[in-house]
Amino acid sequence: MKILLADDDDVARRMIAAALRCGGHEVLAASDGSVALRQAVSEDAPRLLVLDAHMAGLRGVDIRRWLQSRPDGRYVYVVLMTDTTDRRGITDGLDAGADAVLVKPFLPEELLARVRVAERVLQIEAPAGERVLRVLCEAATAGNGEIVVRDGERIGRILLHEGRIAWAQLSSEPDFVQHLGSEGVIISRSDMREIIQDARSNDGDLTGTLVARGLVKQEQIREYVQSWIASKLSAMLSLPRPEVMFLPTRRRNRGSITFALDDVLPMETWLKIDPPKQSSVFSRGSLAVQSAWDEAASEMLPPGGGNVREHLKEALAIEGAIAAGLFDGATGACLGAAGKPIDGDVAEAQIKAMNLLGTQDRVEDMFTTSERRQYLLRAVLPAPRLFLMLVLDRETATIALARLKASIIARRISTDREQRPPGSVRRSISQSSLARVRA
Repeated sequence: MKILLADDDDVARRMIAAALRCGGHEVLAASDGSVALRQAVSEDAPRLLVLDAHMAGLRGVDIRRWLQSRPDGRYVYVVLMTDTTDRRGITDGLDAGADAVLVKPFLPEELLARVRVAERVLQIEAPAGERVLRVLCEAATAGNGEIVVRDGERIGRILLHEGRIAWAQLSSEPDFVQHLGSEGVIISRSDMREIIQDARSNDGDLTGTLVARGLVKQEQIREYVQSWIASKLSAMLSLPRPEVMFLPTRRRNRGSITFALDDVLPMETWLKIDPPKQSSVFSRGSLAVQSAWDEAASEMLPPGGGNVREHLKEALAIEGAIAAGLFDGATGACLGAAGKPIDGDVAEAQIKAMNLLGTQDRVEDMFTTSERRQYLLRAVLPAPRLFLMLVLDRETATIALARLKASIIARRISTDREQRPPGSVRRSISQSSLARVRA
């Protein structure tokens, strides 16, 4: 499939393009929004666009809005990439008409999962209700996430956990308590306030709270929730002009009740959608994708070439340091590491938090502590964003000293970039260092 990719971050663009090509796709890469828009309106323009939402100049959200306003009405599937995890950033993407949003940094498998959804959606430009159904079926194959359905002022949400539907809600419809009333379960307003408070203290498990308080029997609650979800899905499928977007998340399901598609939709409805095809890249194994991702990262190593390894050794020499790594803020890729393996999930979470805070204020570093470890993330460069991460032993490290020395090393890496001759090749760190982050 032909895909238009636009990102003004050279590292991110190269790595994302490598993963897409490894998946068997043809990639047209653009380094800014103006070039991307020209390619998007050309005669043989791709119907799938992967755009950085806030790149310099013409932003991805601006391109999406412009394409929506075209008189020819040609539909293109747009995946917006953003480095902010706040609700407003995601809502901006939905308002612009995006079909999916990816929050940087993300794994190559997440990107390819969104592309597989796009391929299926573009195979048939379905009627309104079928568009919702198609995204629902595709999201169920992706695992965990949230589908947002919007038609004017009406907003629906469908939560999925491990490929099963956990909850559904539509803003214009009665709430769950009113639904229980229609089933003969009467709850007063004062009782409902107490139930909500209990549910919040019970990690948000409303159905479990209702059972615990004796308002609904355990053997009945599943039936009530099933009929509730079925009614909400039916209402969403009937919306005349829905905009649909799937947001993959790793959120833990707060309740124990989930349903397969055929539990909450008539079989003749969901069988209209063909089963998803196996992506060619997964038939080869995800290792091929990760290998292409890492190889692209090694070709776009951070400034300073061989000096990077020396800087990481210097960071590892800080009292209490047990690991040091340099990360790309757009992709989360480890561009170099020293010492023990770094937990990739911890690094990704801190980078996302720094990206979010950096949109609101100039944040220099972030410090997180656990029972035995301390994690220090230091911003190196504003554009492209690079981060120096230190993993420290809690008992032997002095955080004030570590922060001071990390800031000095970060400035040296930044200075190396400024002094690097233009066009020089950056290939000095081995693949083994890239693999450390996944250990």
